[in-house]
Amino acid sequence: MSLTEKGRKFPPDSERAAIGSGDLAHEVAAALRREFGERSGMTKTVARIAGARERTVKNWLAGSHGPSGDHLIALMRQSEEVLAAVLRLSGREALLQGNRIADAETRLQDSLRVMGELLEEFRGGRH
Repeated sequence: MSLTEKGRKFPPDSERAAIGSGDLAHEVAAALRREFGERSGMTKTVARIAGARERTVKNWLAGSHGPSGDHLIALMRQSEEVLAAVLRLSGREALLQGNRIADAETRLQDSLRVMGELLEEFRGGRH
């Protein structure tokens, strides 16, 4: 029984955005540079985060190869830039906006809490 016989259909090729491994490699390289800059020790830092060898990370940074699934997930856990690149490549940019809104809300709540504490200290000091 085929997928279409079960009522499941894949979108036509025209609706799917095909990405090549080169696109992923290029986007991850750019994301890592944005996140970690060109500072010394960057290769070692990324290797530690991803659980990869330094030579492998150098290939990622050169854009000649993209990370494997396990390495990519490890990078996405630690790098907002890599996460954003993967979401853009997958056509899920809306998730980026949701994350940014949630982060802004958290920062705002933290700021309001600190302001409240400072206000309490100020009022307490005047009495």
